[in-house]
Amino acid sequence: MKNNWRLLRDNIIDPQKHFAVEEALLRGIEKGITPSTLRIRQYKPSVWIGIYQDIDEEINLKYCQKNNIPVIRRHNPGGAVYQDDGSFCFSAFFNKKSFFNSLSITDPDKLYELIGKVVMKTLKYFDIDANISSLNDITVNNKKVYGSAQIELYSAFSHSGTFLIDVDLNKMQKVLSPSNLKFIDKGFTSVKNRVLNVYDILDKRVKKEEVITKFINSFSDFFNLDLKKENLKKDEISIINDLYKNKYSTYEWTHKKFPSSSIKVSKKAKSGVINLHCKLDKKNKYIKKVYLTGDFLVQDSKSILDFYNKIENTSLKNASKKIKKLSLPENIQNNLIELFDKIKKEVS
Repeated sequence: MKNNWRLLRDNIIDPQKHFAVEEALLRGIEKGITPSTLRIRQYKPSVWIGIYQDIDEEINLKYCQKNNIPVIRRHNPGGAVYQDDGSFCFSAFFNKKSFFNSLSITDPDKLYELIGKVVMKTLKYFDIDANISSLNDITVNNKKVYGSAQIELYSAFSHSGTFLIDVDLNKMQKVLSPSNLKFIDKGFTSVKNRVLNVYDILDKRVKKEEVITKFINSFSDFFNLDLKKENLKKDEISIINDLYKNKYSTYEWTHKKFPSSSIKVSKKAKSGVINLHCKLDKKNKYIKKVYLTGDFLVQDSKSILDFYNKIENTSLKNASKKIKKLSLPENIQNNLIELFDKIKKEVS
């Protein structure tokens, strides 16, 4: 028996309103007012940064301002991306426990692989052989054609992905300025050389809508879903309007200021770059303040807040012991321990 999901195509292209919708649907799942939903996303040229990223370190803001390209901070983790009408994005919203039970999985990272198979099947319709690369990317000839991220909020879960169909790669190169660590294990030195448009692989042009249709069909088939096209609900629109007004349209949200720090150490983890910032006491014994920036993937933001609460005001030598007790992904835990060991060596 197929599960019933909503297919949502709201045609909202304003990036600030777009992310108000994304968060509202996640909150709606948690509140029980939003049905399981596959949303096909629209947008105008814009730059989206991950929730943990420092905008000043990831984006060429002067170029964006000069060329009227809006920049918006997302509610989910991952790296900065440039989007235009040559992209195709989607988001899936659902109750984590019930959907994961239906898939017989417990590890959220497993969902990257499963939806990755849907993406590869979609590309196969157009005779494109693709591979899963790292945790959340799909590549062709070792170049990225698709990336994804996910986030959870209590019982609610959202997985989002982007296909590069015919994106302006020259403009992408100009607006993004990632750290050298981003490509340290990729064999590339620039954004433009790392990515690839689907149109550049095909022998003949296809309409973007055809790719979208193939993806929707592949998604519904793979997960045994009956997708019914429906509009946003009145209760959802109320949450959207509130989030747009008080969060996503504000300068403070996108241009978040991080606390000052005395030490910064960085590492390329399995899921992205982690920058660990610490402010120590005068004797370099205790951690007064700590925070993370980067494009690393942790879908549960509560675990990051728990990390801050447990590590701040503790001794530097006990940091690793406390990290091991936190509910962070194992690869993030291990990398944080290595980063704290690096700090210990620097201040010893």
